[in-house]
Amino acid sequence: MPTASLVVLNWHHEQATALCVESLCKLDGSDDCEIVVVDNESTTSSREALARLERVTLVPLATNLGFAGGMNAGIAAARGDFIGLFNNDLVVEPGWLRKGLRALEDPKVGIVGGPQFPWGGEDPSAFCAAELREAHENTRDPGLAMVHVDPERGFAVLGPAPTQRRLVAGVDGCNLLARAGLLRRLGGFDPDYFAYGEDVDLCARAWALGYATMLEPAMRVWHRRGASSDRVARQRAFWAARNQVTTVAKHFMEASWRRTAALVAFQHLSEALLGHPGGIRSASAVRLSHDERAGRIQAALWTASHARWLATKRAATIAAGQHDEGYTEHLRGLLPSVPMGG
Repeated sequence: MPTASLVVLNWHHEQATALCVESLCKLDGSDDCEIVVVDNESTTSSREALARLERVTLVPLATNLGFAGGMNAGIAAARGDFIGLFNNDLVVEPGWLRKGLRALEDPKVGIVGGPQFPWGGEDPSAFCAAELREAHENTRDPGLAMVHVDPERGFAVLGPAPTQRRLVAGVDGCNLLARAGLLRRLGGFDPDYFAYGEDVDLCARAWALGYATMLEPAMRVWHRRGASSDRVARQRAFWAARNQVTTVAKHFMEASWRRTAALVAFQHLSEALLGHPGGIRSASAVRLSHDERAGRIQAALWTASHARWLATKRAATIAAGQHDEGYTEHLRGLLPSVPMGG
């Protein structure tokens, strides 16, 4: 049995997937791993291109199941004791797996992830993780990470990555290593999320089962963010806003989740109508695109018409033992995050 299974999700971007797989083959310890590529909305041409990649187990999906459903298909196919999850539009530093497995030696930690550094994608042929690592170290760039989850609204906040290993409320689902048994016990990602916020929900449910999430600064990847989702800007805005409401419904306190969900929906509506982030609470100079505004309006209307569905989702999460009534206090306790060992 392989030590770890490394799952890459492809959606009509086979060239990027090939670069990602190439970097995974260079990981320290990769000889003891399997590489699983999930091909969302698979076509004849995508299957042929991906089948030419070395060491890859291909999982073709007839339809696009989104990030959550696609990754779940990869988790189901994985045979390793640990499972790494990756977007296809990134490459991974050679020490990524070794550092992640070391963090998971702590039995209280179920999920670990690391920071991301930007990649413009201008010259894929020259894309070398080791050279980029040296360049970023010379500029002291800490990279980006999910630095916390807002305890008032439930959304993930990206920011400069901590420089020490520490407990966090969540890590990005595109750069994640977890215990395979835990992922299966959780049922993988919630497929109703489709895309965005499913990683916050996964880590919240893991916490309810008694497993912490850790950020390991040495688990570095270089990520060309939005390479796939830029093609669906309106849907992306809708999913992100809708899923924020869903996370509030599933994990916030019984006494406050309905009120908070309504406030979140109103915030998205005000942002859309006023045309900038922050809505009536802000005079931001950043302007939202037409697609971003339309997606937020759609999410607010969805929330108003899905109150019963949200309550059902909450009840199912509680029944599965994957809800912790003290979740928001847990989030507050991680501001700032609690340092772990070096």
